[in-house]
Amino acid sequence: PGARGEYLSLMHAIVRSTDYLQHAHRQTDLHGILQRILSEEEAEPHCQMDKIIIREIYKEFPQMASQAS
Repeated sequence: PGARGEYLSLMHAIVRSTDYLQHAHRQTDLHGILQRILSEEEAEPHCQMDKIIIREIYKEFPQMASQAS
């Protein structure tokens, strides 16, 4: 697995275990980055895993998926 996947997993854990969504620090930037990753066309396994992590984040925290970028 790549470093990006590790960072995405860490971010997911932080959002889950803190009050990040109340403060939403740089949430617009974060949303843009997550959307860019989801739109990548690479089919490599680590890229697909990154997309799975993002979809899990959006499933657990739908308010993050609906942010204006």
